[in-house]
Amino acid sequence: MWHSFFNYGFGSDVSKQLTGSVVLPDDVDANGISLETTIKLKKFNIGNSARIPIPDITPGAYSENQELNFNIGSSYVKEIIYTTDGSEPSEVNGKIYESGTPIALNGTAGEKKTITVKVMAVASNGYNNSAVQAYKYTIDLPAERETVKVTNGIGSGEYNNGDQIGIIAQPESGKVFKNWIAEAVTYTTTEREVTEKILDENGNLKEVTTTKTETTRNARAIDGCFAGASKPVTAFAVPNVNSGEIIEVTAQCADSVTAVNLKAAIPSCGELMPTAITTGAVGVTVNNFAVTPSDTKAKADTQYTMTATLTAKDGYVFGENPVFTVNGTTAAGTPIIDKDANNNVVITGYTVTYTFRTEIPTQNIELDMANGKAYITADKEYTNPVVLFAAYNGDEFVCVSFKYKDLDAGINEINIPDDFSVENANTVKVMVWNNLEDIVLLFEAYEKIKS
Repeated sequence: MWHSFFNYGFGSDVSKQLTGSVVLPDDVDANGISLETTIKLKKFNIGNSARIPIPDITPGAYSENQELNFNIGSSYVKEIIYTTDGSEPSEVNGKIYESGTPIALNGTAGEKKTITVKVMAVASNGYNNSAVQAYKYTIDLPAERETVKVTNGIGSGEYNNGDQIGIIAQPESGKVFKNWIAEAVTYTTTEREVTEKILDENGNLKEVTTTKTETTRNARAIDGCFAGASKPVTAFAVPNVNSGEIIEVTAQCADSVTAVNLKAAIPSCGELMPTAITTGAVGVTVNNFAVTPSDTKAKADTQYTMTATLTAKDGYVFGENPVFTVNGTTAAGTPIIDKDANNNVVITGYTVTYTFRTEIPTQNIELDMANGKAYITADKEYTNPVVLFAAYNGDEFVCVSFKYKDLDAGINEINIPDDFSVENANTVKVMVWNNLEDIVLLFEAYEKIKS
């Protein structure tokens, strides 16, 4: 009877405090204890403890995320306190469990994660708090698979997050690879009713309502996944995207510029140097044109080099080993090398170089008496020679005049002296002498002005 009395209690842990006096027996049995013992109690207190909270999920391993709830189960439990960081819960440490708000036990895809939930019940009405109990859960989520769709290239498939895959650009005919972009994409399908008027078999108008389906593409950019965004063959790190999104990787391509024909005025000796070079190639811009040596007029028997910088316009890109010509003659093209945002080497344009050499001109003199001009073509430069004008009538002199004039190689425009007259003359002779002392005829020309 007394044995059951001392085990009486409402909680899982019962403590008992006994006070009073004990009458010691006069006789004992063979074990040293009297068969009859009397205990008089002046006061008997039973201190009940709150029950340890019981989870609704059995501890163990799970392949899906879980939601954990605790059963309070007693009116003398004030609140439940728990921790998931390994620390011991107490009235001053941990989180208060809210009934109906489960504790999320979430794992990481492709990883095994162990979560230890330590819990205790805080008692009310003078009862004792429960002991701390630990419950261990292992969440082993399978690796998430992502759908990768490659446009204008190879590499589509289903992959795990973080997989490194190889992708290869395959531009369509007439196009060349430019760069890669990646997007996380969802497609939203909506239906709407459309009413149209059509002619029936009798030629009468009637209204017909049909349902049209429209698909909207929603995309957001994904950065930092390419080993080389400007390389046609590169590695791609499969990212983790939101549920319902697919990963669309696109090899952006541009119209290929494979041949550029430039046009320029190639000067003869004495002619003005060109100041520009043009191209009819679509998608190409010409800049930084220059000719060296930087003569205003071309000199005789001199080599000149023309250079220009060619860049591709938006939507265009140079193909592999493009061909450059100037007036149909092959010119050299040197690639201009730079680095993109990812430090990859890229070709941003070409420097085209074309070399030509002027000829040794044939000496010639042409007269424009009506405008008082003479055009003397010299084979080279002459410093301060004598240019002599003589008018004849048959074999007789009619008038003669001269002037000193530096001659450039090529065509020289000279004003005929004002005192030179061709009245009564039928022929004009122009001679170029070295000087008037030891006269050496350099070249000459005749022109009939009357028959």
